[in-house]
Amino acid sequence: MLRRFLGENRVLYAILILIIVLTLVSTIIAIMPTNTPYSPFNNNPQGYSKLTEILKVRLTRECPGSLEATIIPLLKPLSESEALTLIEYVGRGGTLLILDNGGFSNIILQTLGLNVTVNSYIVLDPAFNLGSRFDIIAYSGSLKGLALSTPKAINVSDPRVTVLAYSSPLSYIDINGNNLYDVGEPLGPFPLAIKVYYGEGVILIAGDPMVFSNKLIDRSVNTKLAEDLGLEVSLCGSHASYSILDYIKSFHQASAESEVTALTALVLSLSLALVVLRVAERS
Repeated sequence: MLRRFLGENRVLYAILILIIVLTLVSTIIAIMPTNTPYSPFNNNPQGYSKLTEILKVRLTRECPGSLEATIIPLLKPLSESEALTLIEYVGRGGTLLILDNGGFSNIILQTLGLNVTVNSYIVLDPAFNLGSRFDIIAYSGSLKGLALSTPKAINVSDPRVTVLAYSSPLSYIDINGNNLYDVGEPLGPFPLAIKVYYGEGVILIAGDPMVFSNKLIDRSVNTKLAEDLGLEVSLCGSHASYSILDYIKSFHQASAESEVTALTALVLSLSLALVVLRVAERS
């Protein structure tokens, strides 16, 4: 009887199978972590999954995002038009946190006419750290205690810019990249994070995308920096290396919040299939 029913209702049968398959795929995507650095779906030390426990994070290709606060891990150069777009966003009242991995935000600072540059060399500290000269702790400033991993120093010679965090006097810039201090290499303290107001908004810059990583976010100062951004932020992916899976998961996350979760959809689909098959058996 069941075989005859399915044979006579092939379209219905195909639809049920398709629903089940799509729901299973959706569920797998929802629970599958990624290995992309700085991804809100990455549970590894370089990931941002713990950040999502503090803030509602919206990963987006658009930069800046549509929300009042935007985080941008800056791993690639900005074009002049992209820099102007970000500046306009801040001027309208946006909060822009740039996590600069090597001087890529300098085009914004120059466009604003500020005498500030983000260095491309890393700062190491053999004394004030988390057990390694690479994972250092801010020695002074309003963000004293902020943890950073191989951050870039920021050269500041402008009274309009507020330095939020300095490295210790024992820190140094590793010019030759051998991870050791050599005679002639600059000694600290160095600015590690800054703030500048523009228009109705504010720009924050830290020379390290690892500030919000799972490795460091549990530090109270790092957590407070995230909390101060608000309840919901856009995470701009245009200048990082997020994968297609990251964006699919982000879309799935947004859909799940506005409708039913993938797990609920799976249960409903399976229940519907069982009901149809039971009716067919009794026919």
